[in-house]
Amino acid sequence: MYRVHCDGSCLGNPGPGGVGIVIVNDDKVLYELSFGEKLTTNNIMELTATIAAISFIRTELKYEGTIEIFTDSKYVVDGMNSWRHGWKKKGWKDSKNKPVKNLELWQLLDEIGNECTYTHEYGHSGNVYNEMADELAKAAAREMK
Repeated sequence: MYRVHCDGSCLGNPGPGGVGIVIVNDDKVLYELSFGEKLTTNNIMELTATIAAISFIRTELKYEGTIEIFTDSKYVVDGMNSWRHGWKKKGWKDSKNKPVKNLELWQLLDEIGNECTYTHEYGHSGNVYNEMADELAKAAAREMK
């Protein structure tokens, strides 16, 4: 089973952003991935990090089993563990009956991320893999400046 630690970063909101991904198996780091965008938001980068990690594991590693996603983004964890179910029932509308923000990313993550578990981990709390993902994301964001 693959464990993934994802992070998104944005210098300003909006501003230049980056994604950091650390893929682990049996407590061994297998891959460190990162990339950036010139103008984005923090939430977009958090979603993009998760989507990119799942896509990489499914397409490049040809793995079809459960993927454990760990992120310091409550937005991603709450969205995937609870909010999306209500959004889908309401035609992808939020609690105020307005279209869900970042709809295309949420729909993509909903499509590809069903065989994943989503766990919140606190950022900057000494978790080595979260810290690695954070550094990768920040470096990628700085490169976009």
